[in-house]
Amino acid sequence: MHTTDTIRRYKIFSEEDWKEIVFDEHALIEVYAKDMTFHCTEIVGSLLLRGEGCHFPELKHIKGNLSIDAPNCEIPLLETVEGHFKMHCYTQLDQLKKVSGHFKCIISCTFKNLEIIGGYVSVKNTKVYTKNGELLKTRVVIPVHYQFQADALLKDGIFDINILGSNIVIPHREIRGKINVVGANISFPNLEFVHGLLRIRCEYHAGHKFTHHFPELKKVIGNLKLENTGVLFPALQEASGSIHLENGCDVTFKALEKSGNITINGGSKAGFPVLTDINGSFQYNGSETCYLHALQRVKGVFNNYNTIASDIVEVGDLILHKNNSFEHLQKINGKIQVPYHAECTVNFKSLEYLGELDDGGLHGLGFPALKEINHYLYGTHYNFEHLANNVYFKINNNLYLTKDQVIISRMHFHFIFQEKRHP
Repeated sequence: MHTTDTIRRYKIFSEEDWKEIVFDEHALIEVYAKDMTFHCTEIVGSLLLRGEGCHFPELKHIKGNLSIDAPNCEIPLLETVEGHFKMHCYTQLDQLKKVSGHFKCIISCTFKNLEIIGGYVSVKNTKVYTKNGELLKTRVVIPVHYQFQADALLKDGIFDINILGSNIVIPHREIRGKINVVGANISFPNLEFVHGLLRIRCEYHAGHKFTHHFPELKKVIGNLKLENTGVLFPALQEASGSIHLENGCDVTFKALEKSGNITINGGSKAGFPVLTDINGSFQYNGSETCYLHALQRVKGVFNNYNTIASDIVEVGDLILHKNNSFEHLQKINGKIQVPYHAECTVNFKSLEYLGELDDGGLHGLGFPALKEINHYLYGTHYNFEHLANNVYFKINNNLYLTKDQVIISRMHFHFIFQEKRHP
């Protein structure tokens, strides 16, 4: 989470250094002194132990992070750590009951009274036991039923949450973890950035009538999945993972310019008025026409079922369903597919490059501007072998010839390039 507050670092080498500390949530206390005893019952701030043999005989509560990086330290009465916990050197913590943040331990040990861990657990190649048994590497999902539970979430936004209640406000500006929203009318008024899965679903029949608010969300690094719900994303400009809509969603991405895969199923519909780049595939199965007026490039498969993208210039593969206009399409890096039940007549006026061309039901397509084909199956009705970088001759269903190769394969022509070749 962004903040204007500055962390104040205190490096402790003596008792005099300790006396100069101003304890608050912005204090970062690094103890380098060796074999010293510090008398306090609570530390407001974060504590890093870098000096051997440090003793805190009365310390019970740390309202911040705790990192133990030096051997022979003692905190025998410590009960709670309100931030993250890291232990790289053994320290006996028999009274520790709660860690609100993430828990990381790289040595085998036992915490006899530890019951609560609020964040994820990292215990790689070690055996760590708590009151509830052995810890495994995992990330604890925090359930949120009520507003006070949302208010208690870690301020740094590093957590996985499952929002089960309704009419809840999540105040964070950044969240780095998984967000699962089940309740109705959830608001994220300050959220600008998500690094992780964002899933919103409603188990009620009228879920699409609920509205979840993300007025400031600009970027999602991860997948976005919506089911039977309504959502407002007025500022979202980039979603690097996939966007998946199911079961009657109706969403307009007013500012979205770049995304990963987009899949729209189950009676859902979506608007993408300024979307220019899809770094993946596009699949739409709705009954209403989907207009992508600004779309320029699709890296993966572009399925044009009930979809209009009249200004598109480049795709990976193209699946045709009807006679759409592709007046500006210049480059198809893969292949063109026409389903067996479809009859298409399309004139690709501007297409200059085609990755693969065979005789797979492409009658009715025109290529007046075509200049280059990477892989061409000889014998098609187009007679474009003079434009091809690689010409293939089909002997039978299992045998292809080129000028310098014999290819034995049971795969279709479009898949033989992906198989491992042997000299």
